[in-house]
Amino acid sequence: MKRDLFKIITMHNSLVQTVPASSYLDIILATNNIGNTGWILKNQPPKFSDIPLTFCSYISEWYKDIYGSDSQGIIFDTQAQIVYACAGDTFSLMREGNWLPGHEKFLFSSLEEMIEKYPTPRDFHIDFVSYFKNLNPQEIYPELSPRQAKERSRFDQCMYSNYINWNWYNEIAFKKPTEISNIQVFSWKDELLKILSK
Repeated sequence: MKRDLFKIITMHNSLVQTVPASSYLDIILATNNIGNTGWILKNQPPKFSDIPLTFCSYISEWYKDIYGSDSQGIIFDTQAQIVYACAGDTFSLMREGNWLPGHEKFLFSSLEEMIEKYPTPRDFHIDFVSYFKNLNPQEIYPELSPRQAKERSRFDQCMYSNYINWNWYNEIAFKKPTEISNIQVFSWKDELLKILSK
């Protein structure tokens, strides 16, 4: 199993970033950089709140989804160091704008560490549900009364039986700007999958 994971982790062209408009794509292709703006997102993980970050997804046999799955984008390589890797979107570690206590356990300093802990999205979801169930509801929803917080957490999306089978995209963060290479452009997800299958 570990040998297979190592093969996938070191596979070239397994990082993907979608772009909202062709003008952004033009800038990336002209500079060979992603994250060409210096601004910081409001809802970055607190530990990295002062670092301008750019985000992408890691694609493999098990992690198949990407952010903005109907968008155009790029596949690329980079020698840059990862700031953090999360097996899900970090927004899933928040509730109503508040970071869940102990969310840091889901942020890894390398892709290898993330895959070692969560080889598939299902592994991540199973662990997340167990973690969520052990939280005090008022830690999740501090602005609500104890009764309201308990009721809200009971009906959280991760409490649904099919949650563990959702194949969400992961989130890989790099410090802006990030130099990239071996860039390939795709116009939609089907084209992306064709490129990756070659």
